[in-house]
Amino acid sequence: MFGGKLPADRLWIAGRGHGICARSVYLRPGFALRRSTWRTYVSATMSDPHKCRDAGVAEAEKLSPHRPSNRLRGVFVSELVERRHALVTGGSRGIGRAVVVRLAADGYDVSFCSRADGPEAAQTVKEAEQYGGRAFHAVCDVAQADAVDAFVKAAQAELGPVYALVNSAGITRDKPMVLMPHADWQAVIDTNLTGTFNVCRSAVFGLMKRKAGVVVNMSSVAGVYGNRAQTNYSASKAGIIGLSKSLAKEVASMGIRVNVVAPGFIDTDMTAVLTGTIRDKALEMIPMRTIGTPENVADLVSFLISDKAAYITGQVVQVDGGIAL
Repeated sequence: MFGGKLPADRLWIAGRGHGICARSVYLRPGFALRRSTWRTYVSATMSDPHKCRDAGVAEAEKLSPHRPSNRLRGVFVSELVERRHALVTGGSRGIGRAVVVRLAADGYDVSFCSRADGPEAAQTVKEAEQYGGRAFHAVCDVAQADAVDAFVKAAQAELGPVYALVNSAGITRDKPMVLMPHADWQAVIDTNLTGTFNVCRSAVFGLMKRKAGVVVNMSSVAGVYGNRAQTNYSASKAGIIGLSKSLAKEVASMGIRVNVVAPGFIDTDMTAVLTGTIRDKALEMIPMRTIGTPENVADLVSFLISDKAAYITGQVVQVDGGIAL
């Protein structure tokens, strides 16, 4: 540990471990962290883990006498390092919203889109920002390729290059096949499957150029095993599995992982429309005898994006309480 007297134009960054080592920052009253300095310091500690064993020193600059002298005392490292950018589609409600909030808690800046603006989106932004990072929301119909390109461009202009991509936007239009209008078939395919293609096509090229990144696409157990009165939804979700496995093979050599999450019955707006009888029958089909939560799915997405899943790609992981056993 540093034992000498700290110069007036220095601040102390203390911590241990590899990578960015700072746990907290202690500033002398009247001094603020110089932005250009912490970028240089963080870069140095990342390139040389030995510098992280005990502590380091970086420059500070004197505050104006008109500003409070102690307002920056005790800045946490999350405020000092540039966060990775995670982009989520369908992020204002249900599983998508839970993913946005969880990734924000994991330390990501998060951008997300929804088909309409409203209080749900504003609330999601508020919940994500409480973890100290930034959140960006835009209205986007993922079925429209031009709209997707504009959203991805705007999100990257706001939060920087995308590192993690989560395709969660989806709709249902349930009917037996013989009663299903062509419009209902097309709407589900366009949003769920073509939407996933549009977002991947727009964002993955940047991951390829940087040779780093993670993609998680949201399928369903209906896409793995099929489901009555859901030929359109099941086809779209099965298509997402094929798309993801193919994409995983295309980009694995560039350090990019692509995986699929297949939820079962999850407590969202989509399942809220189920009547009591149907809901009871669904519970009987689930060995764990409970319906999952969006947070259960978000936990899995968080893991697949993390370095703990660094050797996992091209897989379909079900979070379904055992319904498909």
